[in-house]
Amino acid sequence: PFQPATIAPVSSQVVATPTLDSFAQYTISAMKERSYGGGEIEILEVLEENSVFTRYKIRYPSDGLAIYGFMNVPKGDGVFPVIVAIHGYSDPNNYPLLSYTADTVDSLTRQGYLVIHSNMRDYGESDDGDDVYRAGLAVDILNLIALVKTQGAQSGILEKADSDKIGIWAHSMGGEIALRV
Repeated sequence: PFQPATIAPVSSQVVATPTLDSFAQYTISAMKERSYGGGEIEILEVLEENSVFTRYKIRYPSDGLAIYGFMNVPKGDGVFPVIVAIHGYSDPNNYPLLSYTADTVDSLTRQGYLVIHSNMRDYGESDDGDDVYRAGLAVDILNLIALVKTQGAQSGILEKADSDKIGIWAHSMGGEIALRV
């Protein structure tokens, strides 16, 4: 025959159990608290030289990953404001170093900007890495900006970069990353 269950008395004491928010590191507030930079931007080769600018293939570190891209440095004296170009979504496995954004980067350079285009993690030659919510792509840009700030107007690769004048040009997925940055 049917036996009713015995119900144990409920304690009025509430015990909090800690939970680990495994996604906390990807929030803007957590990204704001960490540090960026370290290492340096390296020139790997000259890709093009014309009467207006020199285009270099570059590599820089971002959280232990090697990130590739290119940089257009205007000809002429003085320091130039810097634009960090952030590309939109494209197939990461078939992403060329000089992507469809090269024409826009060239146009910005002709207007007097030193422009750095990062291919970011998982794209082209760059190393693959953690990129939950595209936070990793934002970290790559934040590391690049920190490097420009420390290397700008110094002797070396970024001696023509004005580290006090850094802007962002982005579109599509890059616009999303720029908002996080």
